[in-house]
Amino acid sequence: MNNERTVVRYALVKRIKTGNEVLALGSAVERGNIVYFAGLKNGELKKYNAEWNEVDVFKTQGQIRSIASMGDHIILTSWDKNIYCIGTDMHIIWKSAIDAFPFGVSVGRDFGAYTTNSGMLRMFDKDGNTRWERRFEGSIETVFVMGDKIYTGTYKGEALMLDREGNVKWQFNCGDMVKAICGVEQFIIIATAGGKIFMFRPDGTMYWVQQVTSPPISSACTGELIAVGLFNNSVLFFDKTGKVVQKLEETTKLSTLTFLQQDTLITGTQSINVYQNYPDENVEILYEIMCIGGKCGTFISAELLDNCPQCGSDKIISRVVLENRFRKEFD
Repeated sequence: MNNERTVVRYALVKRIKTGNEVLALGSAVERGNIVYFAGLKNGELKKYNAEWNEVDVFKTQGQIRSIASMGDHIILTSWDKNIYCIGTDMHIIWKSAIDAFPFGVSVGRDFGAYTTNSGMLRMFDKDGNTRWERRFEGSIETVFVMGDKIYTGTYKGEALMLDREGNVKWQFNCGDMVKAICGVEQFIIIATAGGKIFMFRPDGTMYWVQQVTSPPISSACTGELIAVGLFNNSVLFFDKTGKVVQKLEETTKLSTLTFLQQDTLITGTQSINVYQNYPDENVEILYEIMCIGGKCGTFISAELLDNCPQCGSDKIISRVVLENRFRKEFD
């Protein structure tokens, strides 16, 4: 691990209202274009285009708990006790019944795994066929697939790495329930209900552990940065050394988060919230708000607004503008 300073300044650039709590987020590529997906508590899977305009919806009979992409397919778990494979055209490719309430799902190139509230970890192939299953004591809320390895954690705090045949290759007792796992090739992040954040090498060697003051609920990472969403509706950004480099606060209940690219984070609350990193500390982040509904003109704001500050219309267009903090003033 190097000790270079990581400059992080994530700012909210877009808020997409969904009409219900967002529990899962994902993306896929459709005919060369990126499309986004949000799984809602009311059982809807909403599809958005690259500009975040809603273009389609698929309905299940239970809240959608997790989303993962496998090529141009979306794998999702629903509390109607099914796991679905959905094409980007929002039609069912396959569907498999589950004998418990599913939680996390994660996929690799040609296989995936999901967990249930009954303590079951199941590995499935790209056609939805169960290849093996392992049962643990208590609920398992999270799973993460990277390469041909499967990382998961139990209610009793055991973090495990299994190979694609289901053999446990290493395990570590984290002390309390494992709530979230993410990773990249260089490291794995495991967050527990007691507020511990661990970084491991993929072989199980621990780099560091940090304690936070609120229980983690979700995590995501890039090669340089780890984002952990907490029960108190905040997001902490850690660099690879375990140092907190930024903190964000959501105004409503935070349910999930994920990175789309290196510098784009999205969170799920009652809305989809898109954050962009602006690491240049010499610029101030402002918002240009154009009122379309009342035709009130254009305003500059220090915060992203949902309504026109003059007439209150929600028909507005917003964009980020960057102001040089040290620009030379001319008469």
